[in-house]
Amino acid sequence: PARLDDELLVTARIVECGAAQLLFEQRILRAAEEICSGFVRIACVEVGTLKPRRIPRPLLAVLVADR
Repeated sequence: PARLDDELLVTARIVECGAAQLLFEQRILRAAEEICSGFVRIACVEVGTLKPRRIPRPLLAVLVADR
């Protein structure tokens, strides 16, 4: 486990990109040791209905620019 004052590196990268959702892989490392990792799926939805909607192109362009 990580301890107080440990220097950690936290990364997140997109591993899947759909029309209305993204899947991120996240990792926490101390030096070369991986402490934990996981996946987070996010979705873009309409505010009033919570139905899926396309991720706006300008936002998607920024998110995938470094892929």
